Amino acid sequence: MTFTISTEDEREAKRLTKSTDMACALFEIVHNLKRKAEGSRQDIPSSDFYSGIDAAFDLIQNELNDRGVNIDDLID
Repeated sequence: MTFTISTEDEREAKRLTKSTDMACALFEIVHNLKRKAEGSRQDIPSSDFYSGIDAAFDLIQNELNDRGVNIDDLID
């Protein structure tokens, strides 16, 4: 017997298996990201607004990557 899993079923399964990782990543972003960004502030010239934005988004992406959360696999 062969089972066929639809793309939507596969996406739902990934969402279920990654829900704890996503919750941990979101917790980290909400509660600790600001401190991490402030800690790396010496690397960012205060006059360079866009570098600060890039650094913040890099921290978010790193947190998701560290937890193995690939948003493209979870949202279509």
